[in-house]
Amino acid sequence: MSSTWGSGPTQFFYDLDHEAVLSSVESLGFEPTGYVFALNSYENRVYEIELEGGRKIVGKFYRPGRWTKGQILEEHELIFDLHQAEIPVSTPLSHNKKSLFPVSGCEGMYFCLYEKHKGRMTGEVPRDGGYTLGTWLARLHNAASSKTFKLRPSLDVASYGYSALDIILESDLCPEDLKPHYESLCSELLPIIEEKLSDQINQRVHGDMHLGNILWNDTDPLFVDFDDSLTAHPMQDFWLLLPGRDQWAQDLLKDLIAGYSELREWNPSWKTLIEPLRALRLMHFQSWVIKRWEDPAFPKAFQGVLDFTQWKEHSSDLQEILMILKGLEHDPWQNPSGAKEYW
Repeated sequence: MSSTWGSGPTQFFYDLDHEAVLSSVESLGFEPTGYVFALNSYENRVYEIELEGGRKIVGKFYRPGRWTKGQILEEHELIFDLHQAEIPVSTPLSHNKKSLFPVSGCEGMYFCLYEKHKGRMTGEVPRDGGYTLGTWLARLHNAASSKTFKLRPSLDVASYGYSALDIILESDLCPEDLKPHYESLCSELLPIIEEKLSDQINQRVHGDMHLGNILWNDTDPLFVDFDDSLTAHPMQDFWLLLPGRDQWAQDLLKDLIAGYSELREWNPSWKTLIEPLRALRLMHFQSWVIKRWEDPAFPKAFQGVLDFTQWKEHSSDLQEILMILKGLEHDPWQNPSGAKEYW
């Protein structure tokens, strides 16, 4: 056993090596060949693993302390519910009627396994795929609404706004010269967002439905990575599919709505939630990087957080959203004719 695994779950996670991965997989009765390939993931550690006979599976090793065992099992329950409803999702493999397993040699750390799925991770929606994606999104939300989360978080201003603000203001990574302006900006923005999100109908959602979490075959999507699933408004699973405010995003949203409304009620007022949800995502992302800065992978991957220019751009993005929400700047979702490119 490697001597660099560390004494606690967090250090073990940082130093996770192929030996630990293989030992964990072998503990379930699988026979890996020794081939282990690290896949792109920052929050967790994810590996492609080859088994004897050529079969390949994917191992997901959860970051210690982020989710409780119960919260992870609620993630799995959502996936299994969707699978039972014939939604195309990547489901955890079961062993002895369990889907979550302790990591060999580290108490308090868990992993799960998935089949390796074929599909294209294009980072975009295929031609004429918006309508199809909208119909599947409606089916996903219909199935997900059949139950509620009891342990997983809710997307609200307290946890994704004010909590993020506290983390940012307390961090040395945020430039001191920018903090007064940033605090003033968010103090004006967050109450408006809170009002926008109040009295909305929330449910179980994917939570991180960006285009990188969708694999495409010839005609249909496969939804993957429910690690950020939470209780939120269904619009959370819409707006992340729109990487901007330009005409392309406008057209895609129309197609998504057309498909969605065939199978589930769509309320036009939901579009007013896009910018509030975008703002919370921007703040949450900055605070997430700060919280993970001790992970050796983060300073390498997110060096921009050390750049004053990046913080100015982040503040400008929030300022633009504030102006839209106050009606002082054009809202492309309410009046698409003036839509402009976001990035």
